[in-house]
Amino acid sequence: MSSNVTLPGTGVVVKTEEVGGAQYQVVKIAHGEGLGTAIATPNQPFPVGGLRRDEETALYGNGEQAPFLFNSGGRLKVSAMPADIPEVVGVFTALGQSLPIDTSRASNIVITSVVTTTATGHNATFEFSNDSTDGVDGAWKVMQVARTNANIIETATGVLTSTPAYGWKAAVNGCKWFRVRTTAQSAGSVTYTLTPGAYATEPIPAAQISGTQPVSGTVTTTLGSPTNANILNSAANTNGTVVKASAGNLYGIVISNSGAAAVYVKLHNSATVTAGTTAVAIWLKVAAGETAKFDFGPLGARFSAGICLSITGAVADNDTTAVAAGQVKVITSFI
Repeated sequence: MSSNVTLPGTGVVVKTEEVGGAQYQVVKIAHGEGLGTAIATPNQPFPVGGLRRDEETALYGNGEQAPFLFNSGGRLKVSAMPADIPEVVGVFTALGQSLPIDTSRASNIVITSVVTTTATGHNATFEFSNDSTDGVDGAWKVMQVARTNANIIETATGVLTSTPAYGWKAAVNGCKWFRVRTTAQSAGSVTYTLTPGAYATEPIPAAQISGTQPVSGTVTTTLGSPTNANILNSAANTNGTVVKASAGNLYGIVISNSGAAAVYVKLHNSATVTAGTTAVAIWLKVAAGETAKFDFGPLGARFSAGICLSITGAVADNDTTAVAAGQVKVITSFI
């Protein structure tokens, strides 16, 4: 509890606090000097100083006390490095041994192996666990890794009898533990080193192709320029015309209309045509006194049965309104 003590002979009252039956003087810390002295309070705390240091090299030895360090801009210097996660090393001499590493703060991991004495039948698998608490317990799942020198994805080392000329790299984002575990070995020793990295990066790209990938079937395509043209000068009827009596591609059509009303050139996917009866695939309108060009692109419009056209004075599919002789001129390009 807080209480006051009066100093004998002076009558000065000193604020104290009782702790364990003894009175301890309460001292307030002030900062500044002269008239600028201020008592430290929660709203006006005691300032903490530091040392400006522009270099990144170590200033103090391991275990030594050090002040806060500030950069040239007056900002507190913090580590520019990610989490420092030590690598682990293990020697395998028999089946069933494993080398785990905590990867909860790692992004990638590089695995290297060195056959220290001639190994017999050595093979190891790569695994991860998200419920292990010590790298031993928990459920472990097989994990894919990529070779460092080739576009190869593996889930195991394969049989090693000598030191491979490559290592392996794996992304362990979201994996709490990673391990290498021997699945076969009858003699010799193999040393593995697991080097984690905390930088947010992805492993080297790799693609996996298993065996021969069969491709079968027939691909038919027709490319190039049209080799045929049909030129029509309208008669005084609906001008049912067979442009091509078999399957073909229509690349373009040019239509001129000298009449006083619009005309409709109708295209039919058919080997024969009767205006007003044969199904219309599409109609093309040309206004009075106009010429219109219609382009169907480099591949053309495919007509599977044949290419036919007719010309009428109205839009309806069953219209049979005839046009005048010489009123409409049509050029079609096809193949």
